[in-house]
Amino acid sequence: MVDENIYIGESITIFQLLKNGQWIGNYGVGLHGFLSKFLVGIIFLITGPNVFIPTLLNISFAILSGVILFTIIKKNFHFKEIYAYLGVTLLFSSYQFVLYTPTFYRDIGALLFTILFVQSILNQKNGWVSGLYLLLLLDAKEHVFFTVVPAVLVWILVNQYIVYEKSKKAFIVEVIKKGLQFFLPSILWLVLMFTTSLIPLNIYNANILGLVQGEFEDMSKGFSLDRATYNQDAQFNLAVPKGIPVLEAPVGASNFEAFIIYSINTALSYVGKIFYPRTFSFLSIPFVFLIPSILTSFKYLKYWSQKERKELLLLPILLHVFLAIYILRASLGRYLLPIAPVILIFFLLFLKDVRRKKDFLITILSALGFSLLGFYFEYSYVLVKVILTLGLFITFFLIYFINDTKNKEKLKYLLITLISVFAFGSAIFASYQNGQIGAYIMYGYNRECEKILSLVSDDKKIWINDIGWDRLPSILRGEDVQDAEWKWSLKDWIPKKKL
Repeated sequence: MVDENIYIGESITIFQLLKNGQWIGNYGVGLHGFLSKFLVGIIFLITGPNVFIPTLLNISFAILSGVILFTIIKKNFHFKEIYAYLGVTLLFSSYQFVLYTPTFYRDIGALLFTILFVQSILNQKNGWVSGLYLLLLLDAKEHVFFTVVPAVLVWILVNQYIVYEKSKKAFIVEVIKKGLQFFLPSILWLVLMFTTSLIPLNIYNANILGLVQGEFEDMSKGFSLDRATYNQDAQFNLAVPKGIPVLEAPVGASNFEAFIIYSINTALSYVGKIFYPRTFSFLSIPFVFLIPSILTSFKYLKYWSQKERKELLLLPILLHVFLAIYILRASLGRYLLPIAPVILIFFLLFLKDVRRKKDFLITILSALGFSLLGFYFEYSYVLVKVILTLGLFITFFLIYFINDTKNKEKLKYLLITLISVFAFGSAIFASYQNGQIGAYIMYGYNRECEKILSLVSDDKKIWINDIGWDRLPSILRGEDVQDAEWKWSLKDWIPKKKL
């Protein structure tokens, strides 16, 4: 994977610089953050460069994420232990989690620090601790940080309004205080990044903040209609994926008519994105538990507001804001991974509450309706997906209609297990067809690149076929040093540009 090669290459650059007694701040090692690469680079001083160490670090982050989720489900929401285990099973078996855990992609780190931040709020820890976790999230994956920030700002305002509704002065003071605790560490980090040699440049931060040539032009393109609603399946097979049907303006249409048609088509485009397989499905988060989670989050938003459970209000606010930005911006299914624990918590709350009442039936029917509509855009193994999905909803309806508590509980366990098996099976099958498992079977461990390099000296050239690993030899040799401004150029007045 191209991005993973870059991250490993930057880790090796860090290793070489540290080995030579040089600091890394002015080198191109900060793409999507540098701290985990720095840790890998230090370990490389002992082990030498390899692919195993960064992969092991990612796996460790993934396991720690599961441990924290288990603690949150059991301690903060008082579920029985079996539900905590099942909740972690849902996370560990999810498509994106399975595919990206045995890699050095940044999404697993973003998942870990998002869930650590959530835990710090639920446990009502000192605001500076939460601010530290946000800083680590900024370094792990900046776009996740900037997606979480609006939700945190809304939560701070709501939180302090509940406490200081009758005192505007106290409200403003506490909002500023909380804002400093939560965001000052990240602000200082960014200032040091752009003004000193201490923190390596992450050019994506500069792009998001408009500190590159062209300012916000390129960043804003991610929110353009065409890019935001693009069917990602078209990247893999242009002829097969379906698009949402749109209206065409008749010849001679007035400006008003053209505006109405454009508005309808805009709405249809976003609706289409919601139902495209790589937005919400078993390739990311399936409707079978996404819809119950969203509807349950609105229910608990109201309930926790009435009970003034300020810390718990973060969860629905975070979920709603995150999903809104995910839909409105160009996005990939793996972008949902950091918010997956919140979705899973609300799904467990739905299952805990479900009983024979009209609102629960409406929730199940809504999830079924979204799932069936999603099949319109599916193009591979459709019959298998339909049969398995219908099996899940039969279990759903049995949970709803059966009154016996003991049997209802068993069916809930069965439903979670079936979802987990379906998701895990999808991920393993994809890995076998086009991913790591298939590549290992065909080409060997890391395509035997390290073994090949061991057979020749570093000054020898190697002729290879481009089978997806053509950059790895250069990376392991430390030849693939990247320019920090590789994609955009900083504005001339930014001090970092001259360092």
